Amino acid sequence: MNKITMELLDEVEPGFILAGGSFRDNGGTNIMNTGNKLRWVAIRGGINDFAIYFENIWSNDVESESVYPKLGYWSDDQIKMYGDKLPKDMVRELVDIDDKALSRYRS
Repeated sequence: MNKITMELLDEVEPGFILAGGSFRDNGGTNIMNTGNKLRWVAIRGGINDFAIYFENIWSNDVESESVYPKLGYWSDDQIKMYGDKLPKDMVRELVDIDDKALSRYRS
């Protein structure tokens, strides 16, 4: 995985996927302690900032898959458009990032 730096944020266009992966919602990276495996993407924003979005935890409870696919099946674009934003204090659990770039996290 590449490190997210100010230089990288300067180089890439808004909407560029900086990184992605998955995490288990328990233990160290804990949103609601569901135990679900959640996919995530880090997206470069429009003003040289970025944010990390992840699959909506409750999408397995939604009756219509036309609204949200089941967990683990969201595309990067679906996560980018409909995902929940990761709290800033959890960013370092998912990405390698320098302090200057972290200061540009859009909470």
